[in-house]
Amino acid sequence: MILTEKFITKSDLSQIEKYADKLFAKVKVDVEFTRHFLDRVNDERNKKQITPAELTRLFKQTYNKHGKKIPQLGPDAEAVIKDMQTDINMPFVLKYKDGEFELVAKTIMRKKNFKTPNPEIRVEGKKSFAEMRNRYETCLESPNPINVYSRKSEKVFDVISSRI
Repeated sequence: MILTEKFITKSDLSQIEKYADKLFAKVKVDVEFTRHFLDRVNDERNKKQITPAELTRLFKQTYNKHGKKIPQLGPDAEAVIKDMQTDINMPFVLKYKDGEFELVAKTIMRKKNFKTPNPEIRVEGKKSFAEMRNRYETCLESPNPINVYSRKSEKVFDVISSRI
């Protein structure tokens, strides 16, 4: 099977690296990609081409949710960033060099149920209204729903529901 969408070029990856470097500079982490990463990002085993937009989103969400935690993993730590919406998995190693950490993305793949012995850093896509409503209703069924969702949340869901 040949992927029909545009391959990610070395130039594309360079732009993504600059973007990720800007994001993670706030926590003194420099992002690097291996040569293998470039080969694997365009591999047909991904079934669907990994796009620059997906990589950009992956770094943005990782920084927003886990940016400050990543340097706390320490030097030579290995982990996997997992995007639960797109099934993209990005194993990395954290190196300490010249007073800052380097997040070295070793490889990448699109694979459901990716197994790893390393810690997982999960990011998820935005929840649809239906998913949020389902979670809310599940919480209401719990013995102590007020601890999970406030009454204010209940009113917000009712207002949104009435507009849909």
